[in-house]
Amino acid sequence: MSKHFSFDTPSRNLSHFRGTWALRREIWSGHEFDGIFSGIAKFTNDRTMNLQYVEEGILHLTSSPSMIGRRSYVWTPSLDVYFVTGEFFHKIPAHGGNVTYLCPPDIYSGQYEFTNWPKWSLKWSINGPKKNYELVTFYQPT
Repeated sequence: MSKHFSFDTPSRNLSHFRGTWALRREIWSGHEFDGIFSGIAKFTNDRTMNLQYVEEGILHLTSSPSMIGRRSYVWTPSLDVYFVTGEFFHKIPAHGGNVTYLCPPDIYSGQYEFTNWPKWSLKWSINGPKKNYELVTFYQPT
């Protein structure tokens, strides 16, 4: 994944994400591969102008049996992402780029990459007193 973004990358808006995406998430702890999550992410309209993001799939960890996983967010037309509880998570840079979420004492540093659209990716580095791992998620249209 690129360490930078370019304004040559076309700007994304909410409508670009609407629909169903295949996703694959690699989970790394330090330099060790810990597992993979694979499944589907769906962006569907809600009663407002927002999109509901729901991902479902199977989590395969190297240290435990596989399990079903599910995660949900709300994406707004301004590309703000909220947890379903209503708490603000982060703002997606329209051209791709870096984001941060503070959950003291942990820091979540993310990077959106749109240069190979419609394939795109999101990398999170999570660091804190008891956390040190990376999640790299790859999306492609179904």
